[in-house]
Amino acid sequence: NLIYKFLDSDFADDIGIIIWDSLAGSTPAAIANKEEVEDTTRRAARASVLSDELPRLAEKLRSGNHQATVAFVNQVRVNMNAMNAFAPQETTPGGFAFEHQASLRLSIKHRGYETKTLVDEFTLAKKTERIGQRVTFTVEKTKHGQRGRSAEALFMYQKGFDNIRILVELAIKRGNFK
Repeated sequence: NLIYKFLDSDFADDIGIIIWDSLAGSTPAAIANKEEVEDTTRRAARASVLSDELPRLAEKLRSGNHQATVAFVNQVRVNMNAMNAFAPQETTPGGFAFEHQASLRLSIKHRGYETKTLVDEFTLAKKTERIGQRVTFTVEKTKHGQRGRSAEALFMYQKGFDNIRILVELAIKRGNFK
């Protein structure tokens, strides 16, 4: 409902991107209003709502003159019900609705921290401080290009992505610098 309100508002033309973070923290209206729902409905309420609403939202974005991009952040969790080796080991609170409706689906995973060593002037003790983290982006689904491609980037705390470092590392990888 909230996304529809933004798209139907007077300032809809000024909206470039809508980010919904996080689906795991969202509570469906049936549970928020404490309506009487069956136990089976309560268990898969998010997935059910997404399965119903994502096709409607996609049609609204296609049919209108909207230039907005809608991005959903969905967490990956360990599947506690995976008792055999053939069951998926990971699950998402949003269910499988994104696998079918998304035009682009990225998997973003943490690969490690970027640290800086500091020396205290008075005690000369060395202290390691985290200044960022490396993340890997993998294209899991796309309707616009090649699937399975991946890239790694350095995300610096309080600054964002370090674009110059990304370009230098790419140039070194391709052999442009030595």
